[in-house]
Amino acid sequence: MNKNFLPIKLITFLLLCTLSACVQPTSMSTGHELRIIGSDASGYGYEIWKEGKRLIRQENLPTFEGIVRCPDRACAQRIGEVILQKLNEGQFPPTMEREEIEKLMEME
Repeated sequence: MNKNFLPIKLITFLLLCTLSACVQPTSMSTGHELRIIGSDASGYGYEIWKEGKRLIRQENLPTFEGIVRCPDRACAQRIGEVILQKLNEGQFPPTMEREEIEKLMEME
């Protein structure tokens, strides 16, 4: 085996890895993950993760005075899914009006 072959192979590999890291996906799938946090005793919230990094941690409901949390997992799931949809539409930071949140809290 030629001694010069290994360095050429290594350089080619590193170049391909670098180029692939620069390519941005074109699909609408953003790779975001929704995680529900909390408990029945304290209430629920959500986290949004992407590529192993937490982007958003929402323990309390925004636009409400004081500490107001989702009463159940389903409520936190509905609100988190709306936030995911807004992220997928390119809105960052994603925001919600109080009326949007109240409607989602009333749903079962």
